[in-house]
Amino acid sequence: MLTAAKLVLPALAAALFVWGAAWCVVRTLRPQMADTAAVGGEPPRSSKAMAALAGLLFVCVLQLVFCHAAQANNPGVGLAQAMEWQFYGNTDARHYIDLAQYGYGTGGAFAEQELMIVFFPLFPALLRVVHLLVGGSYPLLGLAVQGPLFAGAAVSLYTLVSRRWGERQAVLTLALLMASPAAVFFAVPMTESLFLLVTVRYVLAWDRRQWGRCAVLGVLAGLCRAPGGLLLGLAALLVLSWLLDRLAAGNHRWRLIHRGFYGCLTVGLAALLGLEVFIINRGRSDMTPLPADAVIVLGAGVNGTEPSLSLRTRLDKAVDYLERWPDIPAVLTGGTGYGEEISEAQCMYDYLTEYGVEADRLILEDRASNTAENFAFSWELLTEAGVDPAEGRVAVVTNDFHIARAELIAAREGYGDVAGIPAPLPWVHLEINYTLREAFAMVKTFLFD
Repeated sequence: MLTAAKLVLPALAAALFVWGAAWCVVRTLRPQMADTAAVGGEPPRSSKAMAALAGLLFVCVLQLVFCHAAQANNPGVGLAQAMEWQFYGNTDARHYIDLAQYGYGTGGAFAEQELMIVFFPLFPALLRVVHLLVGGSYPLLGLAVQGPLFAGAAVSLYTLVSRRWGERQAVLTLALLMASPAAVFFAVPMTESLFLLVTVRYVLAWDRRQWGRCAVLGVLAGLCRAPGGLLLGLAALLVLSWLLDRLAAGNHRWRLIHRGFYGCLTVGLAALLGLEVFIINRGRSDMTPLPADAVIVLGAGVNGTEPSLSLRTRLDKAVDYLERWPDIPAVLTGGTGYGEEISEAQCMYDYLTEYGVEADRLILEDRASNTAENFAFSWELLTEAGVDPAEGRVAVVTNDFHIARAELIAAREGYGDVAGIPAPLPWVHLEINYTLREAFAMVKTFLFD
C-alpha cells in the first residue's frame, strides 16, 4: 500500500503540474480563451477563508508525513532526533534555527557561525519573536509557523488571481502550487512560505497601486532572501519613473533628466544581458579535447559524506577528463564547510577513486573556503608537483555557469593558460537560477574582490 502510494501520488502531482504549465502557456498565447465573465474583483470572504484553510491543511498534512517518514527511517530514536537526521540535516533549516537561537557573529555558538551572514535575517527574527512570546523549542516553532505563513500566502495568491482572472482560475492556481514537487519546502523551517507571502502581497499591492506598501514589502522581501532585493529595486524604479514623468511634463531640464534616466536604465539592462550571454558562452566553451599539464577540480557542497548534485556533476566531468588524459595530476580543492562531515577534497577523492581514477594522481587541498583560495592554495601544490601554473596549461573543472568567474579569478591569481571544463547541471531551472545569480557575482568579483 505504502509503496503504491509512493509511486502513484508523485505521478499524479507531476501530471497535474505539467498539465497546468501547458494550460498556462495556452492561455497566454490565446487570451481569448479566458473566462472573462468570471472576473469580478475581490473574492468573497468565504472563498478567502477556504483558501486559508486549504493552505493550513496542506502544510499540516505534509508535516505529518515528514514525522511519519522520519520515525519510520530512524526507528528507536525520539521524534526530534529523527527529524534532525531526516530533514534538518539535509536542508538549510538547521542554519535558520541556529541563527534564531544564537544569532549572527563570531562567538562560536555553532559551527561556522561567522559564515551564516549568507542567510538573511527576517525568518530567524520571526522565530525569535515567536519564541519570546510563547516559548518552546526552536525546531518546533519553525514547523509551527509554516502553517499560518503558507495560509496567508494562499489567501493572497487566491485574491490576486481572482482579481485578474476569476475564482475558477484562482482555485486552479492554488492546486498547481500545491502539486508542484517543490511545494514540500513550504512545510519546512526555511524561508519559502514567508518569502512567498511577502512576494505575493507585494504583487497584490502593486496591482492595487499601493506604492508605499510596495516599498515596505520590498524591504521585507530583501530581508528574507537575496532575490527579494529586486522587488524593492523594481518598486523604486517605478516610483522614480512616475515622479520623473510628472516633473518632465512642464520643464525642459527635467525632460533631459527623464531621458537620461531611461537611457541609463536601457544601458544597464543591455549590460546585464551582455554579461549573461558572456557567462553562457564561456560555459559552453568545452576545452575537454585540449591536453593540459594538470587539472584542478573545484569543490562544492558535501551532504555529510556524499557529494551534492553540483559537486557530483563536476566529479563525473573530472572522471571523463582524467580518462581522456591519463598522465596528468589532479588537484582536488575544497575545505570542510558547515554540515560537512569530511572535506570537499576528501569527498572528491573518495568518489574519483571509487570510479577508477588512480589515487597517486590525486592531490588533496583541504583548506580553501572560496574560489580565490581554491586557486591560491592549488598553486603551491601544483608547483610541488612540477607544474608551473603561470606558464603551463591548467584545466579547471567546475559547473558551466561558474566557468567565466573561475577563469577571471584564476587570471587574477597569476594562472597563465586556463582551460575551462564545464559540467552542466541536470535540471534546467537550476541552470537558469544559477546563471542569473552568476552575473551579479561576476560584478562583485570584478569590483570588490
